[in-house]
Amino acid sequence: MIRCAVIEDELASRDILIERIKTFYPELEIKSTIRKKEEATDFLNKNPIDIVFMDNHLIGGLGLQVLKEADVKNTEVIFVTAYSEYAIEAMNSGATYYLLKPYSDLQFRKAVDRALMRISERRRILMVGAKQDTMIHLDDVMYIESDGVYSVFHMKDGIKIISSKNLGVFENRLSFYNFYRIHHSLIVNVDHIDIVEKGAHPVVRLKDGATKLSISQRKSKAFFEAFGF
Repeated sequence: MIRCAVIEDELASRDILIERIKTFYPELEIKSTIRKKEEATDFLNKNPIDIVFMDNHLIGGLGLQVLKEADVKNTEVIFVTAYSEYAIEAMNSGATYYLLKPYSDLQFRKAVDRALMRISERRRILMVGAKQDTMIHLDDVMYIESDGVYSVFHMKDGIKIISSKNLGVFENRLSFYNFYRIHHSLIVNVDHIDIVEKGAHPVVRLKDGATKLSISQRKSKAFFEAFGF
């Protein structure tokens, strides 16, 4: 699981934030909800947390003070506040995202997706599975296949892992890695490609020696140009 904490002094704002986390990102495990500045600093110094959602106005101090006093070097900090004047200082202090209240579902998801992307960059991991409870290493993924509203991860050891998220979600999350959508139903890990066959019906053959994947005509030109095939 991805561990997170909600640091917010306003109960109504806290509840809205928690509801959005549970709705859009069930893979996030909320380890603590905190209202006070000193308690937040102490908690973050004693507990490894992956993502912190933090208001700047807390009981007893500011979220910016927490950011400076707590050990958050391996933590993605998303500020969730109604005050735009602290944005520059927050970002210069290492915040991942500055989310202004009131915020939309789209803005919230953009902030969390950025945090998850940065976590994946450090670990090269991704949370998948029917309940978003399976952690996989990106290097072990050969390709991802669409199955209706689900996505099926085909691993190099032959295991298949099913996610309840559609292929478009993973196309966005994996766009900074060597993953490319070669077909409306397929995303391939380019590092696992052995041979590319061009022509009227282009395909890629993977290094396992058995897998052959079709490349759609619509995506073939951009794919070949992007990777020099």
